[in-house]
Amino acid sequence: MLTDRMMTLRCKLRIASFKLFQRGRIQLGWSVSFRRRFVVNIRSKKSPAISIGDNVFFNNDCSLNCHESITIGNYTIFGEGVKVYDHDHGFALNGLPFNKQPIHAEPVVIGSNCWLGSGVIVLKGVTIGDNSVIGANTVVTHDVPPNSVVIAHQDIVVKELH
Repeated sequence: MLTDRMMTLRCKLRIASFKLFQRGRIQLGWSVSFRRRFVVNIRSKKSPAISIGDNVFFNNDCSLNCHESITIGNYTIFGEGVKVYDHDHGFALNGLPFNKQPIHAEPVVIGSNCWLGSGVIVLKGVTIGDNSVIGANTVVTHDVPPNSVVIAHQDIVVKELH
C-alpha cells in the first residue's frame, strides 16, 4: 500500500514527465494532482492545447481527450471516471468507415471551483461556468452557467416480480 508521501512523489514524477514529453502542449498550474490511470490524449497542434489551473484534482480513471483545446480553471475537482472530449467523429452516410470520417472539434472550458462528479462526460464546445457542480453520470452537451448545479434526471421504475 502506498503512503501519502509516495503518492505525492509519483504525482510529481508524472507531472514532470508530462512537461518533458508534451513539449509545451500541456500547461499545468501549481499543485495539480491526480490518482491512478489518468490519461491525456493530445492531437492538437496548439500550444498549450490543454491548460490546467492551480489546485486541480483528478480522481482515478479520468481522461482528457484533445483535438482543439481544453481549459480547466483553479480549484476544480474531478470524481472518478470523468471524461472530457473536445471532439467527435463525423458519421455522414457516404460510404466511408467511421474512422475515416472527419473530426469535428470545439474548445472545452471548465471554470474555476467546479466539481464534476463520478462518471461525468463533457463533450465538445461546452463551457462550464465557475462555481458549478455537475452530478454523477451526467453527460454535458450544452453550456452551463456559473453557480449552477446540473444533474442527470433519471426516473427509477420499481416493479414487483410475479
